[in-house]
Amino acid sequence: MGILRRSAGLLALSLAVACNQVEVKPEVAPPTAALPAPEQAPLDAPDVLLITIDTLRPDHVGVYGAERAETPVLDGLARAGIRFDQAFASAPLTLPSHASMMTGLYPPRHGVRHNGVFRLRQDAETLAERFQAAGFETGAVVGAFVLSAQFGLAQGFDHYDDEFGERRSAGSGFQERPASEVTDRALAWLEGVRGPSFLWVHYYDPHADYKPPAPFDGRFADRPYDGEIAYVDREVGRLLEGLEARGRLANTHIAVTSDHGEGLGEHGESTHGYFLYDTVLRVPLILRGPGVPAGLRRSEPVSNTALAPTLAALAGLGGFEDSDTGSLLAPADAPPVHPYAETLATELDFGWAPLHAIRDARHALIQAPEPELYDVERDPGQQHNLLAGPAAESTSVHEELESRLAAILEAGRPVARTAIDSETAARMEALGYLVTTQPTRRTGMNPKDGQRWIELSMDALGAYFGQRFDEAREKALKVVAEFPDSGRMHGVLARIAVASGRPDEARPHAEALVRLQPESADHHSLLGLVHLKLGQLEAAVQSFEAGLALDGDHYGAHLGAMWKRKLGGSLEEADLHAARAIELAAGDVAILDRVAETWEGLGEYERALATYQRALAERPDSQHLHMRLAIQYARLDDRESFLRHVRQAGPAAARPDMRNRLGIALAARGAHREAEAIFRELLAQHPGNQLARLNLVRLLELTGRSEEAATIGSVPPLPGPQPPAAAGS
Repeated sequence: MGILRRSAGLLALSLAVACNQVEVKPEVAPPTAALPAPEQAPLDAPDVLLITIDTLRPDHVGVYGAERAETPVLDGLARAGIRFDQAFASAPLTLPSHASMMTGLYPPRHGVRHNGVFRLRQDAETLAERFQAAGFETGAVVGAFVLSAQFGLAQGFDHYDDEFGERRSAGSGFQERPASEVTDRALAWLEGVRGPSFLWVHYYDPHADYKPPAPFDGRFADRPYDGEIAYVDREVGRLLEGLEARGRLANTHIAVTSDHGEGLGEHGESTHGYFLYDTVLRVPLILRGPGVPAGLRRSEPVSNTALAPTLAALAGLGGFEDSDTGSLLAPADAPPVHPYAETLATELDFGWAPLHAIRDARHALIQAPEPELYDVERDPGQQHNLLAGPAAESTSVHEELESRLAAILEAGRPVARTAIDSETAARMEALGYLVTTQPTRRTGMNPKDGQRWIELSMDALGAYFGQRFDEAREKALKVVAEFPDSGRMHGVLARIAVASGRPDEARPHAEALVRLQPESADHHSLLGLVHLKLGQLEAAVQSFEAGLALDGDHYGAHLGAMWKRKLGGSLEEADLHAARAIELAAGDVAILDRVAETWEGLGEYERALATYQRALAERPDSQHLHMRLAIQYARLDDRESFLRHVRQAGPAAARPDMRNRLGIALAARGAHREAEAIFRELLAQHPGNQLARLNLVRLLELTGRSEEAATIGSVPPLPGPQPPAAAGS
C-alpha cells in the first residue's frame, strides 16, 4: 500500500499535472499501484463515495451553466474539486451505463446491453470487488429496481440495499423509492462501518415521470425535472452532513456523476434510450477529496467508464489495467480518450438498427444506416450532419473515428440477450415489466425514421405504467397499425385488456406475441392467462405447459400450470408448481400474492389464507395484503378478523378489484344480500366495470331473478370454471 503513504501534496500535484495546470520534471508521475492490495485496509486509508444521480443533464446543474438551477451542494463539490466539462456515458440506459462505471469496460466487453434482460457476468471484475479484496467495507443503496442485485452489480458488496416497496415510476414501470429514503438507508449502513469503506449511492428521482415532493413541487411547478434535481441535491447535502457528523467527510474521496442525460424534446426525444446525441450522453462528473486540487476544470472528452480505475487509484489500489479508457488521472501526455457509446434498445425493442457513437475533442460520429458526423465545437446542438445533403463532407476524421469504433466492437462479445437467469426473468414477468428474453424481428430500419413511433410507444408505456389504460390503448393501437410486428405494443394491449376485464380483446394480441416470438415462455404464459380469463381452461393449461416446455423455470408458467387441478390434476402436482414458483422468486411478496390468488381461484381457501399470511409476514405494512386477508376472513365468516384487516387495508379496501373479490367471497359463502349490495354500489360508481356487471347478473340468476338480470344487461356466463377477478394477473 505504498500509495497510501504518499503525501496529499504529491497526489494534488499529480492531479494538477493531469489537468495541465502545472509543469513538473518528467520523472514525477501520477500514482500507480504495482503491489497487490492487502486483505485488511489500513485504518488511515481514505473512504470512497460514488454518487450516481439518474437521468441528470449537466446543463441543468448550476456550476455547469444552468442559471435557474438550485444545486448548491453539487456546485460546492465542483468548486472544491475537479469538474469534467465533457464527460460522456457509455449508454443512454441505466444498467449498461452503471455496469461500465463499475467495471471500466464499454458495453460490448462487459456484455450488459439493455435494461432488464441482461445480467453482468460473474467473471467481470467490479470496483466493489476490488475494494472488498483490499479490506474495505463495501455498501450500496440503489433507488430503483433497474439496478436490483439480480442484474449482477451486487458483486463485491457486503451490503446491497435494493428494497423498493410498492411504488413504481410511471415513466419506466420500475419500482423506485424517493431520494430521502435512499439517503436514510445509506446513513443507516454507515452507522455500522468501522474501517475504510466504499459506498455507492444511487438516486433515481430525476427519471421520468417528474414529480418532485414539497416544497420543490411548488417552486418548480413549471419545470418539475429541475425540481427533482433540486430535491436530490438537498439529499446529497444531507448525506454529506451525515459523513461529517461521523467524522468521515474530510478523508472521503467523492465522485458524482450520472448514468445518462435526458432528451427533453431535443432531437424529437422526450426521454432517453433510443438516440445518441449529447442530450442523453453528456453527464456531469465531479471529483472531490483529500489532496484533489480545488476549482479545476477539465475540457477534454472523458468517459464515465474511467470511474472504476480512477476511484481505485484514489484509494491506493491497483487493478483495471484492462480498462477501455484508463484513469481520469492519466498523465498529460497520455493518448487522448475517444469515448464510445451505444444503444441496442432500438434493435432489441423494435427490431430496428442498433446505434453506436464515438467522438474526439471536436467531432462526434453516430453510426447508423445513415451515419451522422457533427462538429460539436461549431455545432454543439448537433443540427448539421457533415455527411448529409449536397454539401456532404467525406473527411479523414470520419474514417478515423469509424476505424476506432470498429475496433471497439470487434473487441466485444456477441450480444447474449438471455444472460439473465430464470429467477430474474420470473420476477420481471411477475411484476409486469414488458420485456422478453427472445429477439424481436429485425428490420434494420434507421431509428430516426421511426422517431415518431418511438415517442408514441414511450407515451403508451408511460400511460400503461401510470394505469391510464384508455390513453395507453389508443396510442399502442396507432403503433401497431403502422408496425403490426411491434411485440412490445401487442404486449401493452394484451395486458391492458386483461387488467380492464376484457380478455376477448386481449386474445388476438397475445396470439400475435406467440406468433412473433414462438420461443418465448413469457408469451405462452400470457396467452395462457388470457385463455384462463376467458374460461377456456383446457387451452389455458396447454399454453402454460407450452411455456414450461420452453423454460422449466418460468414463474408464470408454473403458476398457470396449477390450474390443471381443475381438469382433474392432482393437488400434489399443484402444490409442486406453487412451491417451485415461490422458490424461483426467493419468496418475493408479489409472487406469494399471486400464488395465493391462484389457490383462491382453485377453491383451496386454506392454502390461499396461509399463503396470504406468509406474504403479510414479509410485508406487514402492505394495505393490499391486509385487504386480501380481509376477503379470506369474510369467506370464513370471521367478522372480527375481517374488520381488523379492513381497517389496516386503508384505501385498498375501496379499490374496485378488491370490492369485486369481496363480493365473490361473500356470494360463495351464501351471503347473497351483502354481495349484491357490493356489486350494485360498484356499478353505480363505475358503470363501465364489466366484471361487477357480470358478477351481479350471475348472482341474480343464481337467486332466481333472471328477468331482473336481463334488465341490467344479461352477460352470458363464461364457459368452464372462472377464476377470481385478477387471479394470476
